[in-house]
Amino acid sequence: MVTACDDEETINPVSIQFTTANLTVSEAAGEQTVNLTLASAAPADATIEINIENTNVTYGTDYTTNPNGSSGKVTVAITKGQTSAQFKFTPVNNNLLASEVKTVTFTVGVVTGPIENGTTASFIVTITDDEGPSAVNFE
Repeated sequence: MVTACDDEETINPVSIQFTTANLTVSEAAGEQTVNLTLASAAPADATIEINIENTNVTYGTDYTTNPNGSSGKVTVAITKGQTSAQFKFTPVNNNLLASEVKTVTFTVGVVTGPIENGTTASFIVTITDDEGPSAVNFE
């Protein structure tokens, strides 16, 4: 009698999502931490690719990220056992008056490893201008 053994352990994926769906910051706010939460501890190492969509903003001129997102993507590594992950977002204080609404949308994209999208797969940052219109006096 021969009995076959399965040496490969089945790993069930866990979901990842942004901890909140929206954030509004002044362009002078400084570095912000963007948090992602896993439903439980990561069962293995994984990589999350976060896609970036710009509306009335330009990477490097209006904001930056760490890790660098100038390619339109931020890659976040997750180590086995982690229950959360983060990356940094920093608005740039440009000292210019802007009339349009500036937003950056981050969306969980390609995932390698045992991770899947949760319910809050997108995170929208609205950057508000900290300059006001100039006062004009007529005499």
